[in-house]
Amino acid sequence: MMVILRWILALPVIVICVFLAVSNRDDITIAYSPLHDPISLPLYFFALCILALGFLAGSLLTWLSTGNVRKERRRYKKELKLAQKELDVMRESTLKDSPVLLENNTRNNED
Repeated sequence: MMVILRWILALPVIVICVFLAVSNRDDITIAYSPLHDPISLPLYFFALCILALGFLAGSLLTWLSTGNVRKERRRYKKELKLAQKELDVMRESTLKDSPVLLENNTRNNED
């Protein structure tokens, strides 16, 4: 189901990027530094780079904003492991003690 949803969301983006590249093949000149010569790039390449940078910035901000959730999840995992270990110890001690309890109960019933 998630694969279908991804394709439904990604397909329009892919189509728009292809149309952008086909319709904007003109070169633009970008002067990014006074010390370097300006570079000529196709307009679609520049636009796709800007879109990619926006995507990466959004992904980074999302990842940073969920840091507290990931930290809490790690803490809960540690607590769960500790609780599982304690439960295993309690089960083992109960199993070790249960034959003794059974012997005591049978002795009391014989008297």
